[in-house]
Amino acid sequence: TRNWAKSVGTFLGRYRVEEKGRYRSATCTVDFATDVAKSKSDPARNVAIKSMHYREQFDRELKQRLEGSHRNTSSGIDLYMKDDSGAMIENGKGSNRFDVDHVVPLLRYHIIEDFEGKRYQCLIMLKGERSMDEIIRYEGTAGKDVNKITGFAVDLAKALNHLHSDHNLIHADVKPRNVVRIRGDNKLIDFDASVNIGERLTEKFSSGYLPPEVAAVRFPLKERLEDLNKRKDVLRKLN
Repeated sequence: TRNWAKSVGTFLGRYRVEEKGRYRSATCTVDFATDVAKSKSDPARNVAIKSMHYREQFDRELKQRLEGSHRNTSSGIDLYMKDDSGAMIENGKGSNRFDVDHVVPLLRYHIIEDFEGKRYQCLIMLKGERSMDEIIRYEGTAGKDVNKITGFAVDLAKALNHLHSDHNLIHADVKPRNVVRIRGDNKLIDFDASVNIGERLTEKFSSGYLPPEVAAVRFPLKERLEDLNKRKDVLRKLN
């Protein structure tokens, strides 16, 4: 009876949504929630629910995060290591492919269909304290605290090196919103655009954070630089 009472009004019978729509994009919605199926002392109790709109991107992120082990997992099953009490061991990878020091781990995933056959899919991850975007906006670090900025850069460099060197993978969507602080460490999230090194990039990207060599391909200039300089010279003479 107590477990039933806890689950009333929850999402999927276990997630009590505390902050709906914390982040929204064209491809997903992220809610912050409490997993009432976990004890208050369990690190896996406070979660972020990433509901993904497109199956292709969901499947890509799941495959990248779990690699070959995704074939041996199923919807709703915990993917992390546990201690004798059943609580999460925070530094244990479990079925996760990436090192939890560098990437926010996947706790579990859910795939469900409603009575009309419509499919819903979501990823459950540890809840972060703040994204790098929020840190920049609200903590007054930019341009002031050199030590903190250096720490951010080192954390991100280590995380990217882990992907590149250990897994032959590029993230392909690195931006402040995709770096999350958990207990003082900055870690990567969002792998629905990631590809193996040498593979063709997906169509998902954030235009404001593209590296120059990719931007040149995505947004080719219609006019050559020489033509723009000639136009500038003509305008100067007219003035």
